[in-house]
Amino acid sequence: MASHPTKVRVELIKYYYRNGESFAATARHLRTLFGRNNAPTENTIKSSTFNIDLKSISIPETIERVREHFTAQPSTSTSKASQELEIPRTTLRRILKQDLKMKPYKIRINQPLRPFDMERRFDFANEIIERIENGSSHWNECGGRMSHNSMCPVM
Repeated sequence: MASHPTKVRVELIKYYYRNGESFAATARHLRTLFGRNNAPTENTIKSSTFNIDLKSISIPETIERVREHFTAQPSTSTSKASQELEIPRTTLRRILKQDLKMKPYKIRINQPLRPFDMERRFDFANEIIERIENGSSHWNECGGRMSHNSMCPVM
């Protein structure tokens, strides 16, 4: 197989799956294209197609299935969609990012800020500004000494 260029290998795999995964039919078809002495043998076809998983290839039909799925259910997670579509999650993410130009992300829910929270943030910011203006670069004061630790050291 090393003597066949990548273009020949790609054609080999295409014809193998088009001919219903028949090694003999693929070999016959490739002999008509490349000639009797230059065509890959049945053993070459077997070794080339042995570990290929069509689910992980971004073929137009798969891309269209992903597009339809996320058009109908845009809030579906990629892991759930990969299970439903029976596509590896990495392939699904690659299709979303490269082929469909989508940006999969994880939705994060935060707690809403209340009016009192805003006041506390404002007080904290003012305290930090005051400490910086007074020349203190440490956060906690311990008995007249400054400490950068979260707790005062025991003396």
